[in-house]
Amino acid sequence: AEVDLEDGAKFKLIAPDGDGWKWFGGVDENTLGYFEITPEMCDGSVGIDLVDGSDFYVAEGGHYTISADVEAMKMYIVKAEEERAFYVSGNFNGWSTDPQVATELVKNEDGVYEATLDLQENDEFKIITPAEDGKWTWLGGLDENKVGYFLLSDDVFSYDLELVDGSNFRVAYNGNYTLMLKEVVDEPAPMRRAAALGKYALVVVANEITAVEDINAADVAAVKYVNMAGQVSAAPFAGVNLKVVTMTDGTKKVVKVVK
Repeated sequence: AEVDLEDGAKFKLIAPDGDGWKWFGGVDENTLGYFEITPEMCDGSVGIDLVDGSDFYVAEGGHYTISADVEAMKMYIVKAEEERAFYVSGNFNGWSTDPQVATELVKNEDGVYEATLDLQENDEFKIITPAEDGKWTWLGGLDENKVGYFLLSDDVFSYDLELVDGSNFRVAYNGNYTLMLKEVVDEPAPMRRAAALGKYALVVVANEITAVEDINAADVAAVKYVNMAGQVSAAPFAGVNLKVVTMTDGTKKVVKVVK
């Protein structure tokens, strides 16, 4: 069953019993007529306890799925993950935490949070997300994997993005950029994705860069396309691609391509 519970909610499971109801709570041992408390009863993000009267107690409200194995007399409860919201905050919008001012990364049909915006040379930014205490969590970049930060690899740095004091991201050139947050998967990171502690990785793609020299065919060593699943091909995939151009001097240039 799926149910919305408030902070501090208490409950039991009940079943018809003749003209009345039989009430099932929990105990610390597998006692006849009760449900056993098991580690599987929560997903690690919330606590569930047993309180006076053998009631189940949920400390943190939310949308829960509750199931029961009536033969083994065990109950399981999992809290649904709440939809996240992410915004871009930087010097260009006064480091605003106002959702009406900061640029929102909108979740697309592929589950990727995405925003496209024009940035000027030396603009700095972080990704922000609402925190449970009503404040904001600021996500920047560090060279070490620390809580609340993105772990940056060399792949994310090129001609258009760098890390500066304060763990801010900074763009080196005027241009139009697409910022994407993609769920981290257990596979090698494709070009220009930085592994993130937790759930998301940051991808920054330069759609159009100004004040950069033109590219001549003789300067290009190889071209490949990477889709959002990390697959690589010499030809573009259907949907969103990262076109990776490797120059003869070993540098790489990346643009977003939609087929």
